[in-house]
Amino acid sequence: MRKRTIGVTIFGIIFIILGLYSISLPLIMHEKLKPISSIASIVEGLSFIKYFPLIISPFTLIGGLLCIIIGIGMFKLRFWAWYFVIANQIIGILSLPNTGFIFGWQAYDSLKLAIQIGLIAFILWFFMRPKIKEQFLIAEARFKLKSWYATLIALFLVMALAVPGFVLGYKVLNSVKRKQPFLVKKPELIKLAEMDKTAMEDKFRMREMFNLSFLVPEDFVLRRFDKKPGILTLGDSADTDKGFIMIEDKPSLDIARGVYKVMQFENTYQFEEALYSNNWGIILLILRDISLPHYGDDTQIRGFEASTVKGFVKYGYRKDKDRWVFDCSVYDKLNNGMGNIVLILKGKDFSQDEALGIISSIQISKKRDAEEYYQTGIRLLDEGDSANAQFAFVNAYALTDMPEAGYMLTRTILMNGKQKFDLTGAERILKEVLTLKPDYPDAEKLLESVRKELTILSENEDKVNKIDK
Repeated sequence: MRKRTIGVTIFGIIFIILGLYSISLPLIMHEKLKPISSIASIVEGLSFIKYFPLIISPFTLIGGLLCIIIGIGMFKLRFWAWYFVIANQIIGILSLPNTGFIFGWQAYDSLKLAIQIGLIAFILWFFMRPKIKEQFLIAEARFKLKSWYATLIALFLVMALAVPGFVLGYKVLNSVKRKQPFLVKKPELIKLAEMDKTAMEDKFRMREMFNLSFLVPEDFVLRRFDKKPGILTLGDSADTDKGFIMIEDKPSLDIARGVYKVMQFENTYQFEEALYSNNWGIILLILRDISLPHYGDDTQIRGFEASTVKGFVKYGYRKDKDRWVFDCSVYDKLNNGMGNIVLILKGKDFSQDEALGIISSIQISKKRDAEEYYQTGIRLLDEGDSANAQFAFVNAYALTDMPEAGYMLTRTILMNGKQKFDLTGAERILKEVLTLKPDYPDAEKLLESVRKELTILSENEDKVNKIDK
């Protein structure tokens, strides 16, 4: 009876443990991706990330079973187990790029990669030694191309090469079907610093919202503020056709923060930069196609830098609606996410240079507390400047749960416009105020008047619709 050395026994145990780990990997990935599950259910196109563990489960199951078979074969000193070990290490070397093809090259840790290559080299050296080969009777039982174990080895080789093949096919399809370049480049930088903004002073005013200040059309007022998601919408006080500006208190891609952490990015800026310049990571390729809806004719992606901020802007012109669309993610110089600004501006009222002028004016606001903003709003309201007062109140209300700021914010919204969009925003804020302080003076009364106005508007809309029909 052949005697099994302790080294072979140890490797047999290791391979069985690796097999069990590989089989359980989809469950481990499911737990890691749990924070994204709720987001994936509401963000169109992100559902494939939620089902990623299910997608990889056939591969991990087959790979895990093979490792267990190898481990058992080692205990019994089967000759095919030796061939499996050698083939497994060679396929392991060929599979090393697959992590990059799935997650992107940033997913590699140089130390872990060096250890992995070192282990493969050590296993090959260990099993290629004559004393080890003798235990498996390699000299007596030669490798046969027409055998069950050779078929399995060929299957795993195909699986190892399937990932780069799939990525290559996806890129070719995008190049042909969607007319995208086969190799994308890093977004070019817009030189905003050279732009002359003095011509905009008569038509625009600096406004401060959340952590940012930038030029806003003078007749744009607050239309709606959703505190929980941190979204603020501005528009013309009378003419809604001029367009809108939407501000978020964090970059829009922060919604995928669970994704970029799993993919080994340090922050959203690095993730977004890779999203627009990566060429081979299939998850990044799919996410780019999801996150870049049609902004207009000849959609562009550019980087930008202003005095205190930087970021990325996706933009284009919609001829069918005569609209400029600019979507800007804003970061500070240390790659911290500061916000997201979306400009949807009527072409006949605003030029592309004016839109770029707005972006070039973005800067980080000086930090002030909620009480200071609130008192500024009261002073401006006393001076009859309700347009500027509302921006002070919205900053006060965004910083803390101050019912006084929410109530005064509602009042300024109603002073500056009473369209349906304005009224629904006012209704939402008043409900929040009454939740914070149910006995707040006059809040219930003001809410009733807002609801009456909304009822009147709805009835008028119904009448108009009947006439049109």
